[in-house]
Amino acid sequence: ERLRVPFLGSIPLDPAVSIASDSGQPAVIAAPDSAQAQAFREIAGKLAAAVSVASLAG
Repeated sequence: ERLRVPFLGSIPLDPAVSIASDSGQPAVIAAPDSAQAQAFREIAGKLAAAVSVASLAG
């Protein structure tokens, strides 16, 4: 809020997902049912909606 940037969400920490990410495998592929993958999908959805609205606004 202080920076006037909308908060899209947070990603829970999980060592297994971090290890997969370090090896180049995204969390949504490595552990698609994990809380981390769900958080990434929710954030991606919010970001896509914001970009869509911004593009319509010109």
